[in-house]
Amino acid sequence: MSSLLINFAKLSDHQYFSLDAISSHKVMSAFASKSFYGTSINPLIEGSVIHGFVLEDTDTYGVIRETQLEKLVKSGTELTKARAVVDNAEKIAKVTKKAFKDILDGCLTEVVVSIEQDGLVLKGKFDAVHLGKDYIVDVKTTSNINTFQESIEAFNYDIQAAFYLNLASKATGRDFKDFYWAVIDKKSKKTALVRCSDDAVAGGQAKINQYLMGQKMVKGMKK
Repeated sequence: MSSLLINFAKLSDHQYFSLDAISSHKVMSAFASKSFYGTSINPLIEGSVIHGFVLEDTDTYGVIRETQLEKLVKSGTELTKARAVVDNAEKIAKVTKKAFKDILDGCLTEVVVSIEQDGLVLKGKFDAVHLGKDYIVDVKTTSNINTFQESIEAFNYDIQAAFYLNLASKATGRDFKDFYWAVIDKKSKKTALVRCSDDAVAGGQAKINQYLMGQKMVKGMKK
């Protein structure tokens, strides 16, 4: 699949990753000083299970759960331990879904947007976006909810917020200003709804602009 322009469509992971476009993760990686997940596969599995349970329908989640279980087993994890990892992630997901039911109500979930901007194609897969109330929600897990604000800077989540607000604004022609992280502490199961501050969004957009300027220069040199 090439750089097709897409507005809030459901795509498989394969279709999404095949899109020839710049993602928020690509920009975030350019400024990264820390790894998102380290070397462990478990956080990736946990994240997939939690997102699937919270954001997808029952049948789709069932497929996701089995797929992640198979990945763990193939990675060398004993079946009983693999099931324990997935079951624990599902417990976290149940708390998450209940805690954020109101803000997720009416949202499109796991939808893709792809736009063209200044000769470059940008793409993003939204956890949740409300097209009637113009806000975006991203589900996040943390090992310490009390230090989540520090994680925003450490992992360049400000870039993520600015990137998705821009995508939604350009795709709809409206001014999206509200980006929320629906955060759950994996240990304590405490939850918090954290709005990205306007200053953080501005800082994230400045980094995005810097990255895109570099990409345009590279693209110009190749012509």
